[in-house]
Amino acid sequence: MSIVEDKGFLNYTHSLNPSYTPPSQKTIIGSLIPAAYSACKQKLMAEVQREALSVCLTTDSWTCSVNDSYVAITIHYTTLDLEFKSVLLDCAHYGQKHSGELLSRHLKNTIELWGLTGKVMLAITDNAKNIVNAINLLGLRHFGCYAHTINLVVEDVLKIVKEHLDKIKNVETYFKRSASATEKLLKYQTQQQVSTPKKLKQSVPTRWNSTYFMLQRFFELE
Repeated sequence: MSIVEDKGFLNYTHSLNPSYTPPSQKTIIGSLIPAAYSACKQKLMAEVQREALSVCLTTDSWTCSVNDSYVAITIHYTTLDLEFKSVLLDCAHYGQKHSGELLSRHLKNTIELWGLTGKVMLAITDNAKNIVNAINLLGLRHFGCYAHTINLVVEDVLKIVKEHLDKIKNVETYFKRSASATEKLLKYQTQQQVSTPKKLKQSVPTRWNSTYFMLQRFFELE
């Protein structure tokens, strides 16, 4: 946002139009963006209330790398003209504990705000107890995310080879934390005339296929 107050940018805009004065960073953040957001939200609300006779709701909550918590709520519906639409109702910083009761209250407030009371036919979420409890408290029909269910099954099966996976993860972590080791790995591949030198991959607990890709790359570079 601060680029509007940068000397080079101001010289640039002045050369295009000497009579134009760009808005300040404070104006953009404090006025222009909130105004644009409000206008967009009101337009979407009117559209949803006009077109959505019934909706499917999806929601998720997570904590980012700097420990800030967020919650997102999206609806999906088909218009009378059979046009499929998805609308993000809310994606907000969520400072409170992700308990089922608090999530339920947040979902209820959002549903009421958008005029969707009685229109939510199905809610799809992951299988975490807090969000399942939240949906149950609202009395909505719930369906667990199919991809998340499969991931739980595969992750449970992978416990059989956990010792081997941990060893491979340690190797990947070593190269990830050592720039010199990574450089040697890439250099060695070049010496072996590998057309495109590659790095190791790390698995992610919430994506079972990332373990597959990690193993695939490990054996490729073994």
